[in-house]
Amino acid sequence: VQLVDTEAPSDPVISSISSGTAISKAELQAGVTISGTSEANATIHLSFGDETRVTTASGTSWQYVLTKADLKLMGEGSETLSVTALDAYGNESAATEQVLTIDSVAPVMSTFALTTASDTGIANDRKTADDTPDVTLTAENGSAISYRLGDSGGFSDLVDTATGLVVTATGSEQALTLPTLSEGANTVYLKVSDAAGNEAVRSSVIRVDTTDPTLSSAAITAATGAQNTYLNAGDVVTVSVVLTERAWIDTTGGSPQLSLVIGDSTVIADYVSGSTTNTLTFSYTIIDGQTDSDGI
Repeated sequence: VQLVDTEAPSDPVISSISSGTAISKAELQAGVTISGTSEANATIHLSFGDETRVTTASGTSWQYVLTKADLKLMGEGSETLSVTALDAYGNESAATEQVLTIDSVAPVMSTFALTTASDTGIANDRKTADDTPDVTLTAENGSAISYRLGDSGGFSDLVDTATGLVVTATGSEQALTLPTLSEGANTVYLKVSDAAGNEAVRSSVIRVDTTDPTLSSAAITAATGAQNTYLNAGDVVTVSVVLTERAWIDTTGGSPQLSLVIGDSTVIADYVSGSTTNTLTFSYTIIDGQTDSDGI
């Protein structure tokens, strides 16, 4: 008796792809496991491009590992994987297709820096008086952004405080608000992750200083025109003020001034120089009629 079977087996089912349909560089290196179900003990053909790989179902379950070599043959971008089942009589099912996208390229990511508004004090010195500063970053559109403070531990999603949503890159320069930083030096890491799971990381040390500088000392360091320690009208007094730390002087809204007491009067000395240092210099020109028996 010769058995005849001309009926095609049922179409195989792809039930699991270990990487998902988007395959990252790390997943390409490790290989991707495809598994599914079919008619019992069917021969499974997996085809992509001009290539075909074969495995045999164990019962109704089948599995095949697409190796690094297989995935490299697919190339970067999208590739259609076609799966068919052959029964013992050589009948072949219709194809079940699945598009796989190989993206083994790390997302584009710029370095990041304090925004102009958050870059208080000296420009581009990575120091700020803002403990929740904004930074600018450009990264691949749609990439998720996460952060880490310090050199150890895991990354946390960067969340928009206004919307409560995880921040994603726009593909253009954008401002990001960092979580609260500690006083002093903070090593900040930002990571962007694309849809395939590829990652890029950048880091920067941002110093936070929310303490105002204070006066350490003040002294007359020059007196142009003085004779025998006496000053006359038209003579110029130079006063040096030493602060506890360097100070950046913003003269946009006016320059700082220093009060001097001459006799019973308080006069104003004008700022001369010293921005970005811890020593500021002021000057005052003596006018006619001023007297002070015990000195300025």
